[in-house]
Amino acid sequence: MCWPEIDIEKGLWTLPAARAKNHHAHTLPLMPLMLNIIQGTPRMASRDTLFGTRGNGYVAWSHGKRLLDERLDGVEAWTIHDIRRTVATKMAKLGIAMPAIERLLNHVSGSFGGVVGVYQLHDFADQKRQALEAWAQHLLSLDTGSVVALRA
Repeated sequence: MCWPEIDIEKGLWTLPAARAKNHHAHTLPLMPLMLNIIQGTPRMASRDTLFGTRGNGYVAWSHGKRLLDERLDGVEAWTIHDIRRTVATKMAKLGIAMPAIERLLNHVSGSFGGVVGVYQLHDFADQKRQALEAWAQHLLSLDTGSVVALRA
């Protein structure tokens, strides 16, 4: 996530097409929980990225995952991608419609593959915001005693 991609006033983060896996720009609404993290992150003069310790941002995924694995009790054989899959699955369980979930994930296949992808140009902005609001409420309802803190 880079500072120039964030519009705090509008509460939006736009991942440019050049950085997206599918080469489609992707705009996401920023919920209050997200904005709190962003606004609490100091800007570094040496880089545009919000997170990480190097000039090009957070790149030590395997090292970070190893540290997180050490702090997880009883969770085994997972990948970083499992977080994305779990969020999508739990959102569906919360009743969020699949098109909104797919738009949140920036998918261009699935519900939006084939002829639908050609004719369905709606950005689902309202539905993405509602989905993220529901997700934030779900996170806030969790027993925080079972949540693993990422920082010591």
